[in-house]
Amino acid sequence: MGQNNKEQQLRDIKWMLKFQGYKTKDNTKYIRTSGKHIARSVEFLEDGKVLIKYMNTETNFKEKRELELEDAFNWIS
Repeated sequence: MGQNNKEQQLRDIKWMLKFQGYKTKDNTKYIRTSGKHIARSVEFLEDGKVLIKYMNTETNFKEKRELELEDAFNWIS
């Protein structure tokens, strides 16, 4: 996959995160909370990968996945 395609995917996913209500302070880690118990985060790693975390403190369920950028789109909402 070409570099321009990766750059476009990066712009697209960051736009999608903002559209879905994720907030960021550093343009690298995006966080969204739902109520008092649910939090999701998407963090862009240096190697072109994305670290996605989900946490529900009420049920104590946690999930963490490291994905390629192009595979991360399905995990945002």
